[in-house]
Amino acid sequence: MKNLFTKKNANLFIGLLTFLILLWVIVYFIPSIFVNLFNSFLGLGILGMFILILSLYNKKIAIGMTIFLIIIYQIGHMKISNKS
Repeated sequence: MKNLFTKKNANLFIGLLTFLILLWVIVYFIPSIFVNLFNSFLGLGILGMFILILSLYNKKIAIGMTIFLIIIYQIGHMKISNKS
C-alpha cells in the first residue's frame, strides 16, 4: 500500500487524469470528431496506426485498447442500425 502513493505513481495518475479530462472535453464539445474516426477509412487507418505504434511500446496495453475500440465501434454501429 505504501508503494501505491509514490511520486512516480502520483505523476502517472495526474497525467492519466489530465488525458481523460481532455478527451472528455473534446468528445463533449466536438462529438463529430470521435464519430468520424469510426465511420471513415481515414479514421480507421488513424486508429489502426495508433494501435500499431502503441503495440511497439506495450503489447498488453495495445491489446486492451484494441478490445476497447472494437467495443466502442460495435456500440456505435448498433445505435446507427437501430435508428434506421
